[in-house]
Amino acid sequence: SEYAEAIINNDMDAQFQIKERLHYCSEYYDAAFKAREQQEHDQEFLLSGAAAYFFLDDFGSAKVLSEAINREHIQNDAKGILTEILNLLFIGRRKQSFESTLLNFVKIYLQTGKEEQALQEADYYMIQMDVEGSPLDVFFSEVLCAILRIMIGYSARKLLPEYSSIESEKWKAYFDQKNAIKLIWPSQKLIGEKEILTGKNAVVQLPTGVGKTKSIELIIRSMFLGDRGDTALIIAPLRALCNEITDDMHRAFQKDVIINQFSDILELDFESLFCNKRKQKILICTPEKLQYIFHHQSDYINEIDLFVFDEGHMFDDESRGALYELFVTDIVTNLRSNQQMVLMSAVLSNADKICYWAFEEDGVLAYDE
Repeated sequence: SEYAEAIINNDMDAQFQIKERLHYCSEYYDAAFKAREQQEHDQEFLLSGAAAYFFLDDFGSAKVLSEAINREHIQNDAKGILTEILNLLFIGRRKQSFESTLLNFVKIYLQTGKEEQALQEADYYMIQMDVEGSPLDVFFSEVLCAILRIMIGYSARKLLPEYSSIESEKWKAYFDQKNAIKLIWPSQKLIGEKEILTGKNAVVQLPTGVGKTKSIELIIRSMFLGDRGDTALIIAPLRALCNEITDDMHRAFQKDVIINQFSDILELDFESLFCNKRKQKILICTPEKLQYIFHHQSDYINEIDLFVFDEGHMFDDESRGALYELFVTDIVTNLRSNQQMVLMSAVLSNADKICYWAFEEDGVLAYDE
């Protein structure tokens, strides 16, 4: 509650002093729900834990807790409105259909970027709860006001055009899609601030569960929208991971883009993909498969506009590390100025050295403790 008030009052000193205690709150309410000892308080536990995670910029954990709330518990009160705001943010839709002016304005904001009415209505609702509501209503109305302010600060509509140096109009078709992101997660904010969405070569260190796949999607989407190329290649170490990435890319881009995971019949892949110069393409394969391709058809390396290496810590793999390093070296050596390369990893103890080895002064390191 103190942290929510600090956000509403834009008190940066208070936010800094209180934030460390939020870690305890998030873990406490998470555990309180999982203990299953007071199930009548499930919604309160889950919402309080989700809010604490949200205030910590841990949107992934906030999403997990908010999605665990039983739809039957969502009523037209402060808890229900906060639950539905989180549903709109994380899954793009509401779970209940009760009438709420505040939720209508939040939905309009997410569709148009017009924030003023949503903020005014949230402030009005908080004042109303102060007069008419229970202590819980007052608490959750404060929390939802604070979350709305954070939501606007992390708005994808606001930040993606800025980070990519691409005008908002070009992003409009994406924002109008149901699966478009509403929030820029901290990992994506880091990528944006490092100018990777404008085409910079980079080493990106991101742990699992912070939106890495969505970050890859945004890097590719920025290249397409910025007219910097039409072919992206994602290299992942395992076939199973390639399958997973392929499914994610199909969900993200649907029928707008050719998405192909190289099969064992490479000649057919080449014929069907590279003969279509005008269609945007995302290709996915393992390092070994790609090395085989480039060994037999070295000219195809010039057809790739963006290389994304997932799980870059394979440099340390005893059986495949040396081969992986030689392969990356080969691509880096032949990288042209109009091609982009992004090396992503969850764990790289010497990420700064790898970044300099790969790109010297032309690359950036995206890393945050």
